[in-house]
Amino acid sequence: MKKLLQASLLLLTTPYLLYAQNTSDSINTSVLMDPSEVVEDAIPVKTQDADNTGVLKMDEGDDERTWIDTTHEWAYQKSQDTVVWLDTRFVAENQKVVPTPPSRFRIGVYARPELETDGTVSFSPVADFHADVDLPNLERRLKLFVSTRDPTASPGEDAFESDNALRIGASRSFLKSWDFSAGIKARWEPEPFVFMRWSPEYTLGNNWSVAPQIKPFWQSNDGFGGLTSVVFNQWNRRMLFRQSLSLKWTQQQKEDDQNDSVNENSAQFGENGEGYRWDSTTIYGYVPELLNEEDYGQRVSGDDIARGTVLKAQLTGSAVETLQANLTLYNKGPFYKDFVYYVVGPEVIWKSENDWKEAYQLTFGFEILLWGKDPYKKKHKGH
Repeated sequence: MKKLLQASLLLLTTPYLLYAQNTSDSINTSVLMDPSEVVEDAIPVKTQDADNTGVLKMDEGDDERTWIDTTHEWAYQKSQDTVVWLDTRFVAENQKVVPTPPSRFRIGVYARPELETDGTVSFSPVADFHADVDLPNLERRLKLFVSTRDPTASPGEDAFESDNALRIGASRSFLKSWDFSAGIKARWEPEPFVFMRWSPEYTLGNNWSVAPQIKPFWQSNDGFGGLTSVVFNQWNRRMLFRQSLSLKWTQQQKEDDQNDSVNENSAQFGENGEGYRWDSTTIYGYVPELLNEEDYGQRVSGDDIARGTVLKAQLTGSAVETLQANLTLYNKGPFYKDFVYYVVGPEVIWKSENDWKEAYQLTFGFEILLWGKDPYKKKHKGH
């Protein structure tokens, strides 16, 4: 029980351990670490796999290493050792142990300054955390996830627009390109959720790909819903173009629209959107380097950019009217080596509820990657 509590606490507190990607069209693979390569002064951890000693060893004569590198590698190794322990905890003595694949942890901390009516400036912080963990010994093809990423969000939504509550659950693949996931939102009263996703990706010629998606879901507080989307992607000669179209419906949104249509104080008075929301998002810009993310063709948020500047245009609406337009200049690049990145995004917003008067805002923050290297996974290649 003590080990299990330690495993849970480590997964939940990993983001706070670190709070205090080169050629034309290239995937940044240098960020992928080999868990067997480890940093002097780290604490040895015993594991059931003799190949994973849990000891970090520093390269001799590397004068460019700092405490940030040591902390980064120590945090990953401790996290991965916990995953290995959890995966092999219930393996019988006569059962063959399958090597636990390296995990991936992503930590983002962002803020938006807001000018108050009295002239003071306040900040709206948002934490974005995602852990991609495989547990082959616990159950074949079972994947554990710990994430603040909203599974019901459209491809163009960012962390500020989505429900960024912490979610803990497991997913399993079945049939072709279908995944089933179930878990809970980690709130005072845990909220269960389930969703299925069909998300294949097709290559169109040498430079184009298309990623359709169908996702029915259920959440205890919001009821049933569904999301369908398609993302067109082209990355060629250091220029990145992506276009997404999506349509979403939820029971909760339908009730809200019905109430707003009869509320004289609502901006949607007399207009019933019937619970539907559509989204069209386009990004285009100079991107010489992408992160090696498995789902990079599924999103149009710019999360997988390692270095580059893009213009992001977004339109959202209901079944009866256009509700909002956004124009963002999104810039992202390495802040420290290939695992700490800065994000800066000035934005102009027009909303129907404000009579389409422009408003301005700025989003900035940092992302930290703790990624293990899996030699068996196919890497995306640039064009």
